[in-house]
Amino acid sequence: MKNLLISISLMSTMLFIKCKKTGAVHETIDSFLTNHFNYKPGTYWIYIDSITGEQDSFVVNDNTFSSSGPTGNSSVLTDGIGMHIYQYNSLKVKTATWNMTLTGREIAMTYNGNIYIDYYAFVLLPFQAELLGYGDEDSGYIESINNSYMYNYKTYTDVVKIRHINDYDPVFAHFNNTFYFNKEIGIIKMLLEQDVTNIWELERYKIVK
Repeated sequence: MKNLLISISLMSTMLFIKCKKTGAVHETIDSFLTNHFNYKPGTYWIYIDSITGEQDSFVVNDNTFSSSGPTGNSSVLTDGIGMHIYQYNSLKVKTATWNMTLTGREIAMTYNGNIYIDYYAFVLLPFQAELLGYGDEDSGYIESINNSYMYNYKTYTDVVKIRHINDYDPVFAHFNNTFYFNKEIGIIKMLLEQDVTNIWELERYKIVK
């Protein structure tokens, strides 16, 4: 019995030393993002294209929490929330999938449409944004913050205007996007300059958190 206790004690000490040596860091999602941008199924935004008059719906299909790491040389355990947002046209045909991910202080978005896949991310903490570039793939800047924006007789305040520019490939040089963010509602306007230019402006919405 004495030997068993000694063995257990040694094992506990070794585990403690190993854990201490590893020094894993747990990166949680900032509460500002989870409070304002953690959209659940039942959330939707309906936009009108001011150029064509088309009406599209953007619907949150799912919301999944996950943790990844530590792996390899990384000692960081990272929490994340992923959301798939489906875009439907007026005929209720799904035309694209938007993937929104929350990690740390960052919002990342992937647009997966019929034409191309684009990736960009920005920090919103507090509601002062900083767009993050990834190598030579893209770039962007914050054009304005704390603005008011009026559309359809509605005034939105605390609006951050974010410009995203794809400038690494001449073929996609015209794929430039502008987003107007409000922390309580999400995207209230999108100017998508691609093969076809769309200006989506928010008509109505329902937010579930």
